[in-house]
Formats: sequence, C-alpha cells, structure tokens
Amino acid sequence: MKFGKRFGLVAALVLTAAISAPVFAQDSSGCTLAAADCKILSTADSNISKETSFTQAFDFNVDVNTGSQKVNIKASGTGPFGVVANATDPLGGFQMQMDMTGSTTGTGSDSSGTINIIIVDGVLYLKGNVGSQKMDTWQGVKLSDLQSLAMSQMGAMTGGGAAGGSSALPGGVDPSKFTGLLNDPAVMTSLAAIPTIKGFITQEKTANSPDLDGQKQVEFVYTFSPKALLDSKEILPLAKALISAAASMGGASSGATAALTDDQVTQYLQLASGVLGDSNLKITRWVGSTDNMYHALGLDLNVNVAAGSSPITATVHLLVKLTKVGAPVTVKAPDGAKMINPAQMMGGAGAGSSPAMSATAAATAAQ
Repeated sequence: MKFGKRFGLVAALVLTAAISAPVFAQDSSGCTLAAADCKILSTADSNISKETSFTQAFDFNVDVNTGSQKVNIKASGTGPFGVVANATDPLGGFQMQMDMTGSTTGTGSDSSGTINIIIVDGVLYLKGNVGSQKMDTWQGVKLSDLQSLAMSQMGAMTGGGAAGGSSALPGGVDPSKFTGLLNDPAVMTSLAAIPTIKGFITQEKTANSPDLDGQKQVEFVYTFSPKALLDSKEILPLAKALISAAASMGGASSGATAALTDDQVTQYLQLASGVLGDSNLKITRWVGSTDNMYHALGLDLNVNVAAGSSPITATVHLLVKLTKVGAPVTVKAPDGAKMINPAQMMGGAGAGSSPAMSATAAATAAQ
C-alpha cells in the first residue's frame, strides 16, 4: 500500500499539473460555452498580438496548513512592460520595471522586504532589502550571461548532453524514461483524450464583472479536477507509463514496474483520487467589454490532502492585472548601476530568502 500511496500521489500531481497547463494554453477553439461567450474569447485571442505594452500589477499568496504549522507567503508588485519594436536581439526585445514587496510568516524565521527590478537593453538590474539581506544600490547583469549560465548548469545536470556525457538527471534519473513515452501510441491516444474527459475541465462565464481600466470586465473561469481525471478509464495508459517512470526515481527496477497490471494502477489512482478529494486548479481570464482584450490572468490552486488525522490544506493565488494596454512604455536603465556576473547576482540580496524567491517567481509569472 505504501507503493500505491507514493506513486498514486505522484501520478495525481504530475497528471494534473503537467496536463492542465498545456490544455489551457490552447486557443478558444475548444470552447464549450454559449456561442456568444465563445466569440468573446476568440476575439480576445486574436487581439493578443496587439497587447505589446501595458502596466501590470500582481498579487501572489500562498497559505499552507499542516495542522501543526501554518505558513503564509505573499508578494505584490506593479510596473510597466513593453515589447521593443524591431529589436534585433531577442534578449533585448522587451523592457520591464517591477517594484515588489513580499513577506513570509509561520516559518520560524518570518521576514519581509522589497525588490526592485528593471529590464532594458538586454540587461537585468536588481536592488532590494529582504530580511537581513540588503542591496541598496542597483546591480546589473546581462541577460545573455544569465542565459549562458543556465545552459552550462543544464549541461552539468545532464552530464554534458550532446557532448557525449551521460544523459542522467540528478539522482540518476534517465530523462529518456519520460521522453520515450511520446513514442508509445497508447500513451498518445490517452493524452489526446484528456480534454474530452467528463468533469476534468469545466468552463464558466461567471456573474462577476469587475471594473478595470475604465471598463467592465467579462470573467471566464476554467476549473481542472484531478478527481475526474484520475477516475477516468482514458487516463490509464498514460498513468501506467508515468508511474513506471516515476518509480525509477525511487529506485524501483524497470522489471518491477513493467509487471504492474491495469487493475493495480487503477487502485493506485483511486487511492490518490480519494486522498486529493476536491482539490482543483482554477484559471481565470478577464476580457474587457469595450476593447475585447485580455486584462487579467489568474491562477488558484486549492489542495486538500486527506493525510490520516492530520489533513493538509494549501491554497495558491496569483492574479495579474493589465491596465493602460497599448500605451507607450519607456523604461530607463538606473543611474550608477554596477555590472556584475550572474554568480554574484545569484548570491546577492534575497538569494536565500523566501519572500525574495516568491516575489521573483510571481514577477516572472506576471511577465
């Protein structure tokens, strides 16, 4: 049963998190709402190319309750964003400014702070004060240097990749165990059936009509239900393949996982379905009733894990609002900034602080 709990939950989390995003990323051609409502979404989709400049504001909040401990992480920020016309360098093709505040409580080392970010001309500038970590003056690093650092770290993780080294990820996990799934016809058929699984994706035009940017917003909410996914027969081939691949991460032999029967995998998924209960993921979109453009994107993750006598609950909320869409944006490099290498910035202010990490993650999502 321990095997079932471990890999059933792995399957639940992998299936819901990894599948929901790409399904939602599709355009509105799969809309199941009334024709007039689908028209609103398809028009907003076609107008996305026009949203090349705006002011963005985000609110990010995480609450975790394990029974014995309650943790809260929050961050918020605002600033302009714009795409640079005719930019020859992809990394210099946009400009952004973001002023953020963040805090963590309940960890035993509560802290709060501010982070200021500017991206312009292919350079990331940063300053901030988070807890005891302070960076009162602007420091900058080239995005190309950050890209090179990321590529080198990825190469180290994969043992050199194309250079002929081992392709194993940390922990000895062979990535081919996952990429090879795409060569399995049964897995591909299972993936293709996901959007049609009854109850997995629920689309709704809500009665909420907030005012933003001088116009009423039309709110659409997509709800993804792990229980509906895990209880479906269509998902069995994909789940079996994922459980087998995930089992290798825990040291199980390929022979042991290959011997799993459909009934055993179904039992694991039913166990995970019961443990996760009514947990769900909701994606929210706001469309301006006047300009037919997207003005907000939200994500709400609600987790209720039945863990014996100590259930675990968690909520993640992110809402990004866009105003002044189409208005010119000018972002300037800060005066007196000191250029540093990526390693220095990674080890700078807030590098080991939860508020800084949370605020930066939310800002990245806001982009």
